[in-house]
Amino acid sequence: MNGKSLYDFYEKALLPQFGIQDQQIEWKGSSVAGPDEEVHYFSVASDEYALIFEDAGGLGSNEAFVKEAVDLRNGKCEYIKPISHSDYSPSYPITFPAPYQYCVNITGMFTLVKI
Repeated sequence: MNGKSLYDFYEKALLPQFGIQDQQIEWKGSSVAGPDEEVHYFSVASDEYALIFEDAGGLGSNEAFVKEAVDLRNGKCEYIKPISHSDYSPSYPITFPAPYQYCVNITGMFTLVKI
C-alpha cells in the first residue's frame, strides 16, 4: 500500500499512537531505506518528522541506522515515544495473530523521529 490511502491510514490509526491527531499533516514523500524498510516524511506546522517502517523490529531504534537512512535536517533527531503501550518503545508494532498476511508499510514496526 502506498500513496494517499496509506497516509490516510497512518493519520487515522498509527500517528495517534504517538500522540499526533486532529492536526493538519502535510506528507512530503517516502524513500526506500533498505530491503524491507521505508521512511515516510511529513510535517505538522513547523515540525518535521520521519516515520520509519520496517517489517521486523530493531532498526528504527538503532541511532546509527536512523542517521544513515533518514534525511536528518541538522544531523540530529529526537525519538517520539508512543503514548500507547508498546513493548518495543520507541517503536510501535502493528501485527496480527499468526498466521497473517504481511502487508508492506502496514504490518511491521514503526518508529517516529522528529528531524
